[in-house]
Amino acid sequence: MERSAHLNEYSYLSRYYHELFVADIGYDLWWHYLKDVSGKNYLELASGDGLFALYLKEKGLTFACSDIDVSMKEVALNNGIEEYQLLNMSDYHLDQKFDNIITICDSFNYLNKDELKGFFNCAYEHLAKGGKLIFDMHHPDVLESYKEEYIEEGILSDNNQYQWTILAEDECLNINFVLFDDIGHHLEQHQQFIHYQEDILKYDNLFNFTFIEDFVPEEKILIMGERL
Repeated sequence: MERSAHLNEYSYLSRYYHELFVADIGYDLWWHYLKDVSGKNYLELASGDGLFALYLKEKGLTFACSDIDVSMKEVALNNGIEEYQLLNMSDYHLDQKFDNIITICDSFNYLNKDELKGFFNCAYEHLAKGGKLIFDMHHPDVLESYKEEYIEEGILSDNNQYQWTILAEDECLNINFVLFDDIGHHLEQHQQFIHYQEDILKYDNLFNFTFIEDFVPEEKILIMGERL
């Protein structure tokens, strides 16, 4: 049996999110930069499985978790997140302001060029003056890295097999996951958009941006935008 998910929907893959996307990197990478950021009240966009929020809760921060994906919310609640909102990170309206807003693990790259305006406007409206919008994105050099299709195969912690492919086309990364279990194989397809500094700097009337190019050299850039 094959089940094909809608584009960018984490239906079957959500249970493996941490294992595949975060475990090899670890949350200390982000904490190295967050520990010196003032303000403890955070809104996290694209929270995924919620484990990053639990990690930072231990550091004394307060997190409001959110994601657009229902499957991710279910996994996060099972992980011990008590409150989790379903939000589109480029179109949300909350009756609250936050010290900082953050999204990690290239979630920003799920936004296309037309959605960037909503992302920055919503963050601006929900941040206190001087608050930080913090996100990471793919380094544009990854387009060259995946010009030829990348293929990875392996076995997950529950002994299910997977195949993961990435191919760069038209300034996008087309990502396919196939997971094999005793029922059959399940296909999920994702598309991420590559953005450049000039795309971000269009919103320098809202934020004072700092680009940390060596966050993960040649792979990820960390951006901190201070709300004006």
